[in-house]
Amino acid sequence: MTTANDDVDTAVDALMTIVHSRPGTPPSGGGGGGVVPLQQQQQLLQLQMQLQLQHQQLYQQLSHAAAAALAPASPVEAYAKLQGEDFVYYVRSLAVSLGRGLGGASGGSNGFPSYGMGPGSTDIDLGLSKTISRQHARIEYNFITRVFEFSVQGKNGAHVDGELVTRESQPVPLETKYALFCLN
Repeated sequence: MTTANDDVDTAVDALMTIVHSRPGTPPSGGGGGGVVPLQQQQQLLQLQMQLQLQHQQLYQQLSHAAAAALAPASPVEAYAKLQGEDFVYYVRSLAVSLGRGLGGASGGSNGFPSYGMGPGSTDIDLGLSKTISRQHARIEYNFITRVFEFSVQGKNGAHVDGELVTRESQPVPLETKYALFCLN
């Protein structure tokens, strides 16, 4: 039984033979051989396809493993989930604030994270950019319409699913998988 490493070694050897030789020409370097047979070229193509398939399968396995590792061990009780490139935030209250952090990687000067602690703090820290207000936006549950709504409090606005929202705009009802972008 051959292993993936054996297949890779065979493919590399065949590839090196083809790289150093074109059909009908002798290989460079005087290493003997001669013409690369069509059968060997076909074998190389088959090996290449097998390697690509193995690579795809391995990538899928690793992707599933990574997703499982990032998933919480037990179900999270939350109203909603906000997910960005490098964070996941579970909305566990009926109102959430988004804004600029108070400074430093850990939040306030007391060393505690700034999330929801004290005046001017925010539940979701959008970074230290001055184009993001300290209280830039809110996501609140509307009991009448029974949906979460997004409203902007900062002067630079935000985009909700591609549409510009400013502090003069009406609150925008949020739907599943809407994209939120604060301007910076």
